Amino acid sequence: MASITPPLPHLSPDLALYHTTDPLLSNSPLLIFHGPAASLSSTSSRIQIHIFTPAGLASYSRLAVAPTSPFYSAVHNLPREEQGDEVCRGVAFGLKKYFVELDGGVKKTWQSTSRTPPNALWGDDHVAILASRITKVENVEAVKEALGRVFGEQRVPWVDVDVVLPPGSIRAPVARVESVDDEEEMRWRYGVYAELVGALGEPSFLPTSKLKRAPSKANSVGRSASFTAEQRETAAKEMNELLETEGNYVARLGEAVSLVGELETQMDTKGFQQLRAIFPQTIDMMLQLNEAFLADLQKTGDIKEGYANEQQIEAIANYCCQWFPRFAEAYSAYMRTHSAAAQQLKSLLRSDSALASKLSDVGEQQLTSLLIEPVQRLP
Repeated sequence: MASITPPLPHLSPDLALYHTTDPLLSNSPLLIFHGPAASLSSTSSRIQIHIFTPAGLASYSRLAVAPTSPFYSAVHNLPREEQGDEVCRGVAFGLKKYFVELDGGVKKTWQSTSRTPPNALWGDDHVAILASRITKVENVEAVKEALGRVFGEQRVPWVDVDVVLPPGSIRAPVARVESVDDEEEMRWRYGVYAELVGALGEPSFLPTSKLKRAPSKANSVGRSASFTAEQRETAAKEMNELLETEGNYVARLGEAVSLVGELETQMDTKGFQQLRAIFPQTIDMMLQLNEAFLADLQKTGDIKEGYANEQQIEAIANYCCQWFPRFAEAYSAYMRTHSAAAQQLKSLLRSDSALASKLSDVGEQQLTSLLIEPVQRLP
């Protein structure tokens, strides 16, 4: 797993939580955790402060609120009675540091939400207003839990994948011509695999010293010229499963196409256009493609339970390599319209049109299932 968002700082139980809104920035909310800094010495005067605003989180685990610091100027702008309050001094000091370190682009975006003149923002007076308005929050643990859900660590799976294309499928790069864009160059170099390679993202140089894993090494696994008994058994099981699921899938596509054909004879032009917006022409294309793919798979003959010969394994592998690239155009087109089609189906079923009445007879669950079938069957 790779961490793309770091976890929240540790919010110790002895931290107090304060809340206020910013009257100069459209009453934007601010949450501020304040308390003593973690220290081995019981006499340490340092504090820790964690600030949550619409501009993001800033965490200061050890701050010395020193009069000699440039951030202390905000403390002098507090009302006299607040200057003697340890919490107000610490909050003013921390907010001044937060505003000073805030990115200029973020400031510009945030201040665009209000009509306050820019020269009235981010300075000592602004900080003093906020620090003098804070109120203590009692349900600290509930707030921590909510913040943990919003600002918690986010991870994504990180898997190294080696993509191996058939020999001769990659052409050498040519001299760059201004009139040739990246997409055309990708099609030139990778042919039918251009879309797959493009989906992997922009190429980047990764020095060997930065690799987290050992370089790949050749081994003897899979180098045998013949299949073991266990490999034949596994291949037979997966090939039979492919044939069975592909047959069921073609039958389901056939149901969708038959439904459209049946309703077409009962609809006027407007109704048929609405129907085609839900079940587009690409379903017919996918049915033709998958019927042909299934027919090729069936040419391999019956696969015995627990046994597949090498000719059958090689034939099915070749059919998959031949057909999968051909699915790209129809399935990509279907995926682009699927979400809108599902929403249109829901809206139509809640109307009182003639088409809605006929579709209701079929059933919303059945129609939704037919719509999602190609998405779940992506090769």
